Amino acid sequence: MFSSKTEPVIYIFRGLSYQLIDRLDLIFISIWIVPMTTSVVAYLFMASKSISKQKKSYSKFVIANSILIFCVTLIPVDDSILNKLSELIKYLSYIYAFGLPLFLLLVSYIFKKQEVDDV
Repeated sequence: MFSSKTEPVIYIFRGLSYQLIDRLDLIFISIWIVPMTTSVVAYLFMASKSISKQKKSYSKFVIANSILIFCVTLIPVDDSILNKLSELIKYLSYIYAFGLPLFLLLVSYIFKKQEVDDV
């Protein structure tokens, strides 16, 4: 069920057993699922609110985003696809961390110069 490569903490807990608690990994998962679910719900809410143009009708976007996220999670079925996705995410994180702020800085300088020239 669990592999040591993808879920190392759960794999370590699987071998531990005490007299009172037989499967420590199941207790870890049941405690871990609460903060993960709240994070997913918060991100889904923020994404749906930002996509909707009307302030009060974002419920349709919550359903659409949920379906989209569910379909995206079904894509990686093989370890090679997961490795390729992790490499892609690694390079995209550099773009978001360094490229996007530099781009926004350049745009702000361009618009600042135009405002100064207009006055």
